[in-house]
Amino acid sequence: YITAITKPQIEALVNKGTLQLGLFGDDLCEVKENGVRYVLRRNPVRAEEMAESRLSKMRGFEGFVEKKNGYLREHLKASASKMLETVKEKLKSLRIDTWVQVKEEGRILKIERDEEALKEEKFLDGCYVIKTDLKEDNADKYVVHDRYKELSRLSQFASKNSHFQAFIA
Repeated sequence: YITAITKPQIEALVNKGTLQLGLFGDDLCEVKENGVRYVLRRNPVRAEEMAESRLSKMRGFEGFVEKKNGYLREHLKASASKMLETVKEKLKSLRIDTWVQVKEEGRILKIERDEEALKEEKFLDGCYVIKTDLKEDNADKYVVHDRYKELSRLSQFASKNSHFQAFIA
């Protein structure tokens, strides 16, 4: 088999000591454990895309909160606590609630960033791990990586072409 593992699975392997963050680089690296091979890499382009996406979400959220604060200033009977709940729902839907919080201070909603949580959020940006049980004699790390990329391209093609989905089903 050749498969990619999820971010939580990568984190578990890092916490266990199987993988070290320093191994993630522009070049492929390989770690072996109990007959399983992990091919890992950090894609700097993807890391930058993730950072930009996070920044874009934050900017949009700041604008959203500013509009809500404007509404609260103009409508003195509006409930700040209900507005806070609405803003928290938006925060959760953007999936930035692990490193951004919002608090109400005197009918004003204030955004707070948890820099330590943000650092944790970013630490695997662009990192991916491909897991395989293929023996090195059959496929070196470059072949494993290339075959996985081919599988992902095939999957993308199939999702866009319903007649192809029916053919492979």
